[in-house]
Amino acid sequence: SAPATAKGKREAKMAAAAIPLRQGDVEEDFEAMATAVHNLAPHLEIDLEIEVAPSKRGRPVEPVRSRGMPEPSGPKRKRADFDFKGKSRAEVSGARITVWYEEELNGRKVDVPYQGVVNSCDPREGLYVKFEGSPEEMLITNEDDWRWGAHSRKPPESSRK
Repeated sequence: SAPATAKGKREAKMAAAAIPLRQGDVEEDFEAMATAVHNLAPHLEIDLEIEVAPSKRGRPVEPVRSRGMPEPSGPKRKRADFDFKGKSRAEVSGARITVWYEEELNGRKVDVPYQGVVNSCDPREGLYVKFEGSPEEMLITNEDDWRWGAHSRKPPESSRK
């Protein structure tokens, strides 16, 4: 027999009658999951208990739909995306970078610059940098204090980009 087309599969799904969930069924499923979690991972404290009033047990579960939410449009920079501070992704590989790490020196904390070269990047994670005098590669993220180029002193906050 010939494989079903994507259109055929979609139509078959749309034609299937939806069986409404009943509160009692959902509660039984959660109880079964709670038992399974306890048996498989007794060291985890996961609360899967839900309370459904006996009078509501036979009622259908209300579907949750967000109303009035606009559809996302166009490419937006997600909060988790890495900030390349003015360079395009194509420019970063091989670029020099200085990262400041807070270290204790003579009993007080100071920002110490470390210079390196970007080996690669991930738009969500950050820059993979090989520092001078270190064999391993380090991941530099938005949380790190860094600037493009080689710097011996930390620039003022306002000029850092």
